[in-house]
Amino acid sequence: MLIAAGNCKYSDWSLPVTVKDVEAIKSFLTKPDLCGYIENENYLRFLCNEQATKQNILDNLNWLQQQAKNDPEATILVYYSGHGWLDKSTQNYYLIPHDTSPVRLQKTALPATEFNNALQQISAQKLLVIIDSCHAQGMATAKETEELELPDDFSQTALPKNLIADLRKGTGRAVFTSSTGEESSWIRSDGKMSIYTQHFLEALHGGGNKPGDKFVTV
Repeated sequence: MLIAAGNCKYSDWSLPVTVKDVEAIKSFLTKPDLCGYIENENYLRFLCNEQATKQNILDNLNWLQQQAKNDPEATILVYYSGHGWLDKSTQNYYLIPHDTSPVRLQKTALPATEFNNALQQISAQKLLVIIDSCHAQGMATAKETEELELPDDFSQTALPKNLIADLRKGTGRAVFTSSTGEESSWIRSDGKMSIYTQHFLEALHGGGNKPGDKFVTV
């Protein structure tokens, strides 16, 4: 499942490069000579722009849960590219779907704990989660705009380490994140994709392989 809000209902929060990220990942996954994922919604869910709502994300995580029950040997991959914000008053972390409202942010954003809980229900032997969040500085650099204005008490941060640890609980689970704590993710100067996604794809293409390696492993 590949997720990128991209064009947000509240346009000031839109981040089109996130869609470019997941499109690049999708292109890699569906190449027959690489991953060979079948490009239809029975195997690959692509939630971008208006499709990347809070409820749609949760519904499709439930779909992944069912797929894992039907095929416990399946490998499941979840990729999220987009904003990640921390409520400094409560220390709650949120992912920002398409339909998040600045007026009712805590109600309309997707709490990371809820996202994690849904992933914990997936019984697959192998689960890979990639989160490329916190694009504010990269967006400002590439578009030459002022830093993104956030609601009161909210700050743009990467996924907290305690939530990453929760995601990794269980066997066969791996988590990749573009940044941690107060670090920021950046996009390429040409706006083609985020720098993290670029290097992640390089690794998937065997950029870190040693002589004799035939597969890319975690």
